[in-house]
Amino acid sequence: MGGFQWIRKKLQKIDGFRKRANKFFGGKKQKENRLPEDNTSSFEHATSEKSYRNIMVTQELLKLKEPCENWIEEALEPLKSEYNFEACFGKGEYGSICKLSNKSSKYQVAAKIVLNEDVGAYEEDLWAILKHPHTLPLLQTVHTAKYQVFLSPLMEGGLEAAVYNGKVTFAQLRHYLQGAFEGLNHLHVSGMCHLDVKSDNVLIGGGKGVLCDFGFVAPINSALTNEKVGMPDPFRPPEASLYFGYEAPIPSGEACDLWGCGIMLNELGSNFPLLYAKPEKGNWEKHVYPVLLESLQTETFVARVQLTYNDVDARTALLLHDLILNFLEMEPEKRTSVQNALHHPFFRE
Repeated sequence: MGGFQWIRKKLQKIDGFRKRANKFFGGKKQKENRLPEDNTSSFEHATSEKSYRNIMVTQELLKLKEPCENWIEEALEPLKSEYNFEACFGKGEYGSICKLSNKSSKYQVAAKIVLNEDVGAYEEDLWAILKHPHTLPLLQTVHTAKYQVFLSPLMEGGLEAAVYNGKVTFAQLRHYLQGAFEGLNHLHVSGMCHLDVKSDNVLIGGGKGVLCDFGFVAPINSALTNEKVGMPDPFRPPEASLYFGYEAPIPSGEACDLWGCGIMLNELGSNFPLLYAKPEKGNWEKHVYPVLLESLQTETFVARVQLTYNDVDARTALLLHDLILNFLEMEPEKRTSVQNALHHPFFRE
């Protein structure tokens, strides 16, 4: 396909994204206005130097060796005879991640500590049966009166931090993402959905990308509501916007994962932190959509990819752009599957 025809196809696809978004929200009675065509100020905020710096500072803070707090010590008490506490290097909304080392073998593991009431309904049972080279293995689970501790192999680091700190080439990024998609495809084929697909849930270890954090994993055919989705609101697909309330039903958990794949590819491929667009909670069509649409303009996207990575040509950036749009279909049933994505030219050429 010639260069002009290729670009024209891209522009038609972008225009289709805009029209389908307007149709999706225009048909909902509770919406007062149709989608805006542009919001440059929001886009500029999302791509500002300050936003990037905030992310990098956050990632650097996670590397600090924090002391063992009392509650962490309490949670790790059953492991005290076998493991030494090394550091607490990550904190999230639902738990903390600590590094432990085996006293005899010196083998290091990551310990995810979660309050019992915050443990996912299927987290332990479904995580335990996941056996794939590109999903983080569960080594052991420890139960206490207040906490649950999940032990897994210690990985080298997170892909998101590596990208935002300029530690990976584009070729490496593609390799790691392909691995993470292989892991997610294994979930889907096994009848599970992840429901928290995002950039910081891909780890690097042993030269491969590994999908992690199964706190929201659920059977793929289970009845789901917004409350069961772990993705922050800017990362959620439009049908799972918090505007509709936590109890609103979601048509497909797998479709949520697929939208998350598109957002993740956009973020990591073009160094575009959508979360820092600071959209208002639930106002997907007013705050997330304009920023996302602007970020997907073909020339803007290709320029950002090539600015971020010096080992990528325009054609490869356009292939990534095409794959992203295949994931970011407004209608859930039209989103490409992970299995199909793995056969997309972006991963095959």
